[in-house]
Amino acid sequence: MPDFSMSNLAVAFSITLAAGLFTVLGSGLVMFSKTPNPRVLSFGLAFAGGAMVYVSLTEIFSKSSEAFAEIYDKDHAFAAATMAFLAGMGGIALIDRLVPNPHETLDAQDPSFQESKRRHIARVGMMAAFAITAHNFPEGLATFFATLENPAVGMPLALAIAIHNIPEGISIAAPVYFATRSRKKTV
Repeated sequence: MPDFSMSNLAVAFSITLAAGLFTVLGSGLVMFSKTPNPRVLSFGLAFAGGAMVYVSLTEIFSKSSEAFAEIYDKDHAFAAATMAFLAGMGGIALIDRLVPNPHETLDAQDPSFQESKRRHIARVGMMAAFAITAHNFPEGLATFFATLENPAVGMPLALAIAIHNIPEGISIAAPVYFATRSRKKTV
């Protein structure tokens, strides 16, 4: 078993903490809105979703293609990764069609929109916070142990995680800010 010094542990912990704090940076971006309104909520969630899809396409898709390259030649590996991606999209579309949506609609034209939907939107924010926290725990462990083992591996991993933590922070903060109207609870 490797012998890790306290300085190595401190560096690994610091890098992992810094990557995690980018979630707070993302939530801080939501506070630029003077008052919570449906447009900020919609934009924040759309941006966060779009950024996460972009990361999936650029990072995960290339890793999928590399994994398929172990079985197929380069062209067939790319085609297999593309087919897997499209099959995933089709599966989600099918689920969306077959499973009824239990959520209320958000109609900004409704005069009682902001008051009547706040509780529902607060729940969405809390569910996002729980899901993203569960998602970030193994990422933090991976970053910590990768940095502890080899900082040259841990740093790029921490940077990639930090970048995708920004939209995660937005996806938590936008509904919380909209529902509570509290900047303190947003961060």
